Amino acid sequence: MLAAFRTAGSVLCGSGAGHRSGAILNLFALENLEAAVALHFMWYNFGRVHQTLRVTPAMEAGVSDHVWTLDEVVGLLK
Repeated sequence: MLAAFRTAGSVLCGSGAGHRSGAILNLFALENLEAAVALHFMWYNFGRVHQTLRVTPAMEAGVSDHVWTLDEVVGLLK
C-alpha cells in the first residue's frame, strides 16, 4: 500500500522542489493511517467481546485464550 501511495503521490504532487514537502507530509499521514487501522483491527479482533460470539473473534478462532486489555494491544508497539 505504501509503494502505491508513493507512485500516486508523485503523480498527484507533480515534480519540482515546491511539491516535495507536501509529498513527504502525505507519506507521514499515510503511515499514521496504516498504524491507526492496524490498531483498530487488533482491538476489534483481540480486545472487543462481540455480542453474537460472546467472545472475541481471536478467541473463537483459537488464536488467543483471553480478552486482551488496551495495555496489551498498545504494548505491541514498543
